[in-house]
Parts: sequence; C-alpha cells; structure tokens
Amino acid sequence: MSSIENKALALIEPIYAATTDRQQWPHLIEAITNAVGGQGGMLRLTDYTNRKVGFFEASGYEVKFLHAYRDYFISIDPFRQFYERTPVGMLLRASQLQDYGSIRNSEFHNDYNRPQNKEFIAGATLARNNDVTLQFGVHRRKRAGDFGQEDMQLLRLLLPHLTRAVQVHRLIGETAVRADMAYASLDKARIGIFLMDADGYIQHINREGEKLLVSGKLAVAHKKLALTNTGDTAQLHQLIASAACPTLGKTLLGGGNMRLRSTQGKIDLELRVIPMSGRDDMAGLSIQAGCVAVFVSHHGTLRLPWKKVASIFGLSPAEAKLAVILAEGCGPEEAAERLSISVHTARVQLRSIFAKTETNRQSQLVSLLLSGVLAWCAE
Repeated sequence: MSSIENKALALIEPIYAATTDRQQWPHLIEAITNAVGGQGGMLRLTDYTNRKVGFFEASGYEVKFLHAYRDYFISIDPFRQFYERTPVGMLLRASQLQDYGSIRNSEFHNDYNRPQNKEFIAGATLARNNDVTLQFGVHRRKRAGDFGQEDMQLLRLLLPHLTRAVQVHRLIGETAVRADMAYASLDKARIGIFLMDADGYIQHINREGEKLLVSGKLAVAHKKLALTNTGDTAQLHQLIASAACPTLGKTLLGGGNMRLRSTQGKIDLELRVIPMSGRDDMAGLSIQAGCVAVFVSHHGTLRLPWKKVASIFGLSPAEAKLAVILAEGCGPEEAAERLSISVHTARVQLRSIFAKTETNRQSQLVSLLLSGVLAWCAE
C-alpha cells in the first residue's frame, strides 16, 4: 500500500466520525489541509442565485472573511462557473482554469484572496442540486507553491468520502430538526400523549402527560406507564402489548380504550391505545415497528382561553367567559352563578353569542367551540 493510500485511510475514519459531531468538522478540514501542505480549507453549501451560504466549515480563515464572503464576495465570486458547471467530483487546481489570468486580476482575488494569502487553490464540486452546490477547496501561500500530483491524488481519494459524510451529516441534522418540531407540536396538545417502544418503555411524554404524572393520576414504574390501580395497570399493559404486537389476541387487537372513574364514581380519565408501526412518520418522528401511542384525556382539564375565543368570534369579554364555561358542560344557571351574574343577564348574553357565532342552540355552540383548534391546542 502506497504512502498516499495510508494517508487517505488515516483520514477516512475521522471523516465519518464528523457526521455525528458538528464540532469535528473544523478539525477534519484542518487535518486534510495539513495532509496536502495547505494553509486553509473549506466545505460550504453555496446558492449563488439567491446569494446564500449554508453549511460552511473552514480552517485557516479569519471570521471576518467568512462574513465578508456571505455579505458581498459571493456575488462576484469568479469561481462560480467552475463550481456550477464542472462535473461533480472533478478536482482541479485554479491554475488549470482557462480564465485564471482574469481571475487573478479580479476584485475578488485582490480584495478577498490576496489579503488571506490564498495564492494557490484546488477545489471540486462534491454535489449539486438545482442552484445549490456543495463545494470543497484548499489553498496555499505563494511561497509554498502549487499543489503537486501526490497532493491531488490524496484529495481525489478523500472526496467521495467527504461527499457521503456531508450528506449523512445533513440528513441527521434535518431528522433531528423534524423530531424537535414534532415533539414541540405534541406539547401543544391539551391531552396527554405517551410514546412507547415495542416493549412498552416510555420514549417521550408531552407536557400534558407530565402534568398528569405530577397530579398523581398516572405514574411511571420501571420506565412504563402505570395507573393507580394494579388491575387497571395490568389492563393498560395488555392493551399496549396488543398494539405493539396485534397478533397477541382477538379481543384486544391493535390496542383499545379504557375509562377510569374517580372515587366519586365519575369518569375521570379516558385512555386510547393505538399502534404506530406500519404508519408513515408522525409529524417528523421516525416510527419503528411495534411503537405505541397512548392518548390520555383528563375530564375537567379543558380550559379554553376566553381572550382568544373573544378575538376569534368577536365576543365581548363577558360573552367569551360565558361561552367558555358553557363549553365545559355547565348550563346557563350554573354559569351565571360562577360568573356572579343573574340568569337573565346570562340568557341575554347567550342570545348575543348565538348571533355572533351563527349558532341557534347551546349544543351547537359547544360543538363549535370544542371542534376548533383552541380546544385541542394548549396556550
């Protein structure tokens, strides 16, 4: 094995290590730059049409020049034609370009390259998608001389690995962003949501679910969801197991529902257990085989924001407060008592609410309020 191949092998492992650790990219670029006797190097995503720079990792650049490129020099970059038109993966020295003489006399070279002592440059387009190019480049000082054949050979061995590493890095980053957004959206739900793996171990709890745990109505035991009654807990785990593996039984096929009563005999919690495997990604969350979701609704926790109800339907503050109480299941008499107003006043306000919401009966009004976004999304 040649010394060049040995150098390449020594760099390939850190290339792929950088896919999961953003902080490793500058060290990696520095290592590649040093391996070919360069002064600096860079990896960047560039959209010349919209004058945008995305993923940008560099070694041997001053921060002010990185900002200057984003702010101005991207618009006059003479290497644009090279990066946009040459075949992907073709590594060339700048001195090999036909218009290299005009490049050296350009504003870009005199005001951007020369102050950084970037005399000799080698680069390639690693990937191209419409107006966006993934670019790689290394540069040397004037007294170091141009890149030699062995330097170019080493870089050509590394370029395919760099391309794959950046693609994997971006994919991981995009997946993480989608997951963060998905979890944030679950936190906006007014019901408790528990996501579990195939063995019933909790993987995520949304904000309302955490509130249920704090209230003592639910618990976590051995990393699994538990209820206050051992019999109810056993039934819940059976539902979860059937949702994770639908072939376990016929009566509990694919999860199911549970209704739990309080000590006063009233319905307190409603649980819905559903399988998530075999479905598309849920709002950006990667769903593996056997995953299960448990939705928990706690009676009495619905609190519509009266200010937003007033804004959406054009109600007065008094009317909005009355409408919210009616949506909780109260009648006009109980609502009047809670608001410290007369029943007559409550009925007058209710007629005004009907007119503004284009409803005719209390049942229609409640249905309208409870089917809207405010009923499902927390503040």
